[in-house]
Amino acid sequence: MAARKYRAWIHHTALDALALWFIAETKLDWSLENPRDPDLGKELKVEKLPSLSMANIRELLRAVLPLERLSPDQAIRLVIQQLIDRARSTQCRLIAQQNSGIWGVVT
Repeated sequence: MAARKYRAWIHHTALDALALWFIAETKLDWSLENPRDPDLGKELKVEKLPSLSMANIRELLRAVLPLERLSPDQAIRLVIQQLIDRARSTQCRLIAQQNSGIWGVVT
């Protein structure tokens, strides 16, 4: 995500920090509640069994936070609306830049 303004960047950074904290906390909780089986490591002939991955955390979230499935028509309408909204946002930003003189001609 590209943040165009300082406040947006701060909000984005805060959400990143929360997401990273959640991932770290989930990995820690998992390792404490589900210790690695040393016999399994020997059986698989690996020195260390892998820790929880981001894909594993995503699957756990899908299990506890089921999302409503969209029909193909609903998905298409949603994507079209997002594209229209993004185009409008870009248009407004460009007009604001032109009005502020950022793109003015230097003589």
